[in-house]
Amino acid sequence: EKRKKKKKEEMDGGVESFVSITGSTVETAIYFLEMSGYDLETSLQLFFEGGISSNSASNNQENNQEISRGGRQEDNNNNNNNIKYLFSSDKSLPESWLLQGLQFDYTSNNSNNKWSGIGIKQHKNGPCGVLIAFQATVVANLIEQGRLTENIKPNDEDVIQALVDILLLCKGDKEQVTICTWSDPVNGIGKGLETIEISTNDGVDSVSMVIYSVLQQFYSPGGVILLALSAIATITPEKIRQFNTELPLSFGTFHICSSALVQLLLNGQPDDNISAYSPTGEKRSLIKKSKVGLLSGMEIEQKFLVRDELKFPTQEVYVLHGRDHFTLGFITNVSDDNQNLQMIHWNGLPPAGPRITILNIKLIEGIRSIAPETAAEGVGIEYKPIVNTIDSIIQADPNDKALRPKQWNTWTYEVALVIDDPTNQSPERPSHLPQPPTFSLKESDLINRNW
Repeated sequence: EKRKKKKKEEMDGGVESFVSITGSTVETAIYFLEMSGYDLETSLQLFFEGGISSNSASNNQENNQEISRGGRQEDNNNNNNNIKYLFSSDKSLPESWLLQGLQFDYTSNNSNNKWSGIGIKQHKNGPCGVLIAFQATVVANLIEQGRLTENIKPNDEDVIQALVDILLLCKGDKEQVTICTWSDPVNGIGKGLETIEISTNDGVDSVSMVIYSVLQQFYSPGGVILLALSAIATITPEKIRQFNTELPLSFGTFHICSSALVQLLLNGQPDDNISAYSPTGEKRSLIKKSKVGLLSGMEIEQKFLVRDELKFPTQEVYVLHGRDHFTLGFITNVSDDNQNLQMIHWNGLPPAGPRITILNIKLIEGIRSIAPETAAEGVGIEYKPIVNTIDSIIQADPNDKALRPKQWNTWTYEVALVIDDPTNQSPERPSHLPQPPTFSLKESDLINRNW
């Protein structure tokens, strides 16, 4: 009896997980789970591959209706080209992106957490940049409208407005936007892609109307792909190439969003470089301020300054960049002396998330500052490394670590020393500045030790 009860709990849990991930009905979940012997991973694979269909799976008729404004067309060459700009290959789409929709679906178990309504759960690592840029745009609009309060949950109109805003940024001086949708969609994912071209000559209402007619596709799994491809199609691959951006716009095993893709969604400029300075040291600027900003931990790690327009957006909403992951932060309160602020932080990705955190931050070095006019003033001059100074630490002596745990300043280290590099044209370090210690290579009994 206990075994049967446990089995039923596992089955119910599988159904709940399947519905949560796919947005499908319970009947559809049971169909695919039974097909796979109640193996969740296999059932999801069958569902998203579309090779097996269920009579229980209901199509959203709105997705198949004729669009009265603009033209719907299936252009495989252009669609495949757009996919290659996003993923490099048009042969298959990453699972992490196929799982992800744009539905505000987070519910906190903590009844004291009043901000859970602005959360979107991220199922797998990969599309965080697109997801957070979209969420941040929604939050920025709510602030702009004076509607961002505790217990707020964005509605359809908020989602449509954010999508419209992003596409209008991407279109630049063009007089049309392009919306990508699934052709013959079943449970969100379709067999192919269609594009809808919409003129903006008579205003943006027509764009809103078209997005409304296919909104369920953006909410459903794969919606994050439709947003990214719509942005790429609207700006056009030709315009992206003018930015000399490294392609594709996602990279690595998990297809992580590049900074260029995030900037495309935030300000319509697919630029890899978020620094305030060009490679030659001149200060860079955007044509106009972004509604949403971007802050990066790489400022400290790589010693550069983020450009002013991203540090000082029109709304206090930020995409937070931490190496290979993007999260959301927005400021709800700043003290009169600018020394303390409260930030709401959202991370939708397990295992650290999904989680809303209220951060009370003390600004030890004050609030943000404008980047100086040149890189030499802003981040200093990078001098040519001195030969025989330490270039990098390879490892600590394992015996020292075992004998004196955590006493790192007593350990012996294997290091690599700087060698002369004739191609490095940086200026020599002036003699009046403090000089780093130099070392010489010599025979040691440590050389033959197994490290």
